[in-house]
Amino acid sequence: MFPDISCVIARVPSYFVSEGLYNSGISKNPSGTSCWSYQGKELPFAPYRSRKFNMLKMLMKEKELHILTFNKGKKVTPETVIPVEKINGPVLLLSSRQDEVWESYKSAAIMENRLTDKGFKYPHKHIFLPHLGHAMTTDYSLLYKIAFKRERYYPEECVKERIQLKDELLNWVNNVW
Repeated sequence: MFPDISCVIARVPSYFVSEGLYNSGISKNPSGTSCWSYQGKELPFAPYRSRKFNMLKMLMKEKELHILTFNKGKKVTPETVIPVEKINGPVLLLSSRQDEVWESYKSAAIMENRLTDKGFKYPHKHIFLPHLGHAMTTDYSLLYKIAFKRERYYPEECVKERIQLKDELLNWVNNVW
C-alpha cells in the first residue's frame, strides 16, 4: 500500500490483521473493529474467539502478561492475511519461540514461507530467539522483568539475545538495506 517504504523490519509480527482491543477498567475487551484502517476504512480482521478478557485473573494465574490463549484460534481468512509479498524492499522478521502475547514465531514462519513461495524479489530473513519473549527489544526495561516471566527466569540469556538482536538489526540496515 505504501511504495515509498523500502525496507520492513517486523518485530514479533502477526501474519494477519486482528481485531483491536479497547480498555474497559481493569480488563481489555475486543473492540469489534479492526486494529488497522486504510484511507478511513477498516481492514478485514480476524476476531477474537472470547468476547471478554479478565486481565487481572490472567495476571494472578500466570504471574505475567500472558494473553497468548486469547490470541490463539482466531478465524483467519484470506481477506485478513497481510500480503507481505507486496512489500517494496527487503523484509526482516524477528520473532520469539516463547512469545507470551501472540504466536509471533508461527506468524513470521508463515510470512517467510509466503515470501519464498511467491518468489519475492528482495532479501528476506526470519530470526527467532529462544529466550526473549514478546519484549523483543534491544534496550532493557525493568517493566519487562515485571511483565514477563522469561525476563525473570533467563536474565543472562535475555541480555545475550538483546546483543545478538542489536547486531542482527545493524547488519540488516547497514548491509542489506
